[in-house]
Amino acid sequence: VAARPTGDDAAHAIAEARAELCTRERRCVLAVGAPDALLRAVAFPAMRRTERARAARFEAARFVPYPLHEAAVRVAAAGGECCGVGIRRRSALDARILAAKRAGLRPIAVDDVAFGLTRAFAYADAIVDVGASATLLVVPGDPVPSVRTLTLGGGALTAAVVASLGIDEAAAEQRKRSVGLAGAGEY
Repeated sequence: VAARPTGDDAAHAIAEARAELCTRERRCVLAVGAPDALLRAVAFPAMRRTERARAARFEAARFVPYPLHEAAVRVAAAGGECCGVGIRRRSALDARILAAKRAGLRPIAVDDVAFGLTRAFAYADAIVDVGASATLLVVPGDPVPSVRTLTLGGGALTAAVVASLGIDEAAAEQRKRSVGLAGAGEY
């Protein structure tokens, strides 16, 4: 695993992370998560695949705050009447694909962050993914995982260490990554 802030140039950050991993592999699977993606479990009566795809677009219109023509909608049957519906903002998909290609990678699929995390941690009861500005809580489920987004991320934790110890942000970030909060930033 290699992680770093992307800043304004995601392609550069991806290329650096790939170099850090010392791999020649170019194929990749991209992930899209909230707020650009969401998953829903929906029950459809028995219908053909094409009808189910149209019904999924109709259902997707209930969940997204943007026009449906800006969304990519996929549906997967999960047994019986239950289906998983994935909705992605097309501009977010396009931006990720472009960044990966600019970084010299060859995207072969796009997945939801929640599915990727549940596959990576298959035996976990819950997964907490702390990002820079938000934290995801993912609880595996069938047909789709349950996902909650908290608006507190690693940036707030770093700021709390800065405030508690009176050190600069770079030192606070290094401390957070190496020893955690360790009593700093308790407020």
